[in-house]
Amino acid sequence: MCSSPKGSTARRPQAKKKILNRDEYAEYASMLRRSSAAYEQAQERKAKRRKHDASKQRVIISPKREESIQLRKKEAHVWEGIKAFLFQPVTLSKM
Repeated sequence: MCSSPKGSTARRPQAKKKILNRDEYAEYASMLRRSSAAYEQAQERKAKRRKHDASKQRVIISPKREESIQLRKKEAHVWEGIKAFLFQPVTLSKM
């Protein structure tokens, strides 16, 4: 025989299945679709974040390239100064 304390005839009562009408079924189905879509969106966000984090890893820049980057920054700064000067408001005063 069985060694369970309740005896061999004891078993869990089966839960009755709820019979759904059309409205309840439609509501349940839409709830499942929304939760599935939310899960997929969360997975996409995680994948994007992982991809972004991987792309942010430090890139080793050679000294020659570093020099060219600095030169471009200086040139951009000069052009911004010229542009700011040219776009100053002009006031015409009567002499």
